[in-house]
Amino acid sequence: CGPQVAARRAQVAAERRRILDALHDLPADAPPSQTNSLWLGAAGLTAPELAARLGRSGVIVAQGGDLGDDTRVRVTVQSGPATDRLLDALRQALG
Repeated sequence: CGPQVAARRAQVAAERRRILDALHDLPADAPPSQTNSLWLGAAGLTAPELAARLGRSGVIVAQGGDLGDDTRVRVTVQSGPATDRLLDALRQALG
């Protein structure tokens, strides 16, 4: 693969690890992943509730009901600033 693909793959891996590490301090979890998405759940919230809370902070996620689990949302792993926005929104949504 070319250098751009390798750089993007490394960035996604680093941001995915950052998100997973941050979840240890929140009432939320996501199973390990090798992709650019995470299957995120939050204690006591349905997927529509979590999606709505994150949406109030401008973070858009896919609700899990359409994907087979109404307790989880699919989060796309992107850039460092996008990870910052996601983590801030999660802290606000779950705080």
